[in-house]
Amino acid sequence: KKNDREVKAIRGGEQCLLSIFDVRVGDIIVLDTGDIVCADGIYLEGHSIKTDESAMTGEADAIKKGSVADGLDPFFLSGSQVIEGFGRMLVIAVGKYSFNGKTMLALQVEDNETPLQEKLTHLANNIGKFGLGSASLLLLIAIPKYL
Repeated sequence: KKNDREVKAIRGGEQCLLSIFDVRVGDIIVLDTGDIVCADGIYLEGHSIKTDESAMTGEADAIKKGSVADGLDPFFLSGSQVIEGFGRMLVIAVGKYSFNGKTMLALQVEDNETPLQEKLTHLANNIGKFGLGSASLLLLIAIPKYL
């Protein structure tokens, strides 16, 4: 939870601060300049909202957000940053179902040991067994001497 931060949300008709891990589909998130979008959403209302989606899409230009009737992009992608304006969005996807979540899941790779790691693990086990055997032998030799 080191990436935890709070966002302004409207839930049940009341504005409150929520952890990004508590945001649910159907919440309305209040976006301001500098905010990082925590979930995928659809534009509801706002003024001059531009987002930086370069981390998600590779698009270097800021994307203007607005209603489809105005000919603007109404979709907010999780992980993008609001660089201008303010507004509200309706959350439509969170966690592993969001754009950012799907990307992070695709990047996860199983940790398979390399041949060198396998050989080093085997060597470490052999060294441990040899050390235990040597200590046991020394103990067996030393006990009769002091009895």
